[in-house]
Amino acid sequence: MDDNAGRYVEQLTSSATSTSNGDVLIVSYSQVTGSSLVSTLAYLFIGLGCVIVFATFIGCCGAIRESQCLLFTFFASLFVIFVILVGIGIWAFAGRKDVDAHTVELQQITNKMIQEGVSNYYRNNESSRFMDTVQKKFRCCGADNAAGDYEKDRTKSVPATCEVKYRRRSCLPSYFRYVGDQFEKFMEDRLVVAAGVAIALAIYMMIGMTVSMLLCYALKDRTWNTNA
Repeated sequence: MDDNAGRYVEQLTSSATSTSNGDVLIVSYSQVTGSSLVSTLAYLFIGLGCVIVFATFIGCCGAIRESQCLLFTFFASLFVIFVILVGIGIWAFAGRKDVDAHTVELQQITNKMIQEGVSNYYRNNESSRFMDTVQKKFRCCGADNAAGDYEKDRTKSVPATCEVKYRRRSCLPSYFRYVGDQFEKFMEDRLVVAAGVAIALAIYMMIGMTVSMLLCYALKDRTWNTNA
């Protein structure tokens, strides 16, 4: 993963909530940055925003001063922005399937969450609720050593949510795949939104180009009529 673009997940918090049919588990992400693609899109939108402000200033000056030169410059600026926006929209939509959240970094984070959940299972309700939910959902038990992680402390018993036939199945792989899949879906949805925003702005640029050309022709016709 590109360190300059940030990690897929800087901090994950999990919450377990029971539903009416007994199914549990929603994993919520407290701080999400994104992949290099998303960071690049963010910088591009910021840069385009600055360019649009500058182009708008030129257009206003052209309309106020009735300058064909400034209005044509405004039109040319909008055309360049239009092309860039269409390119961004296509890039974001096509790149949504290239997001890969199943990284070593994410695996380290999810493994740490499970390991801490097991270690603190009998110490606080949040950890026990988290592990109970994970173990029920994925039919697994514990972390690295499965049920053996709980059996290290002979004064404690293996949680009831560890079904007997699954007590040798660690929760680490299942939870990592689940979080990775959920985060990929999270990023794909937002890339689709970014593509939609880019295309919508491109349409707005087309309207601006049309208006600027109409003003140019109106000024040109008036100049000809005046000279005639």
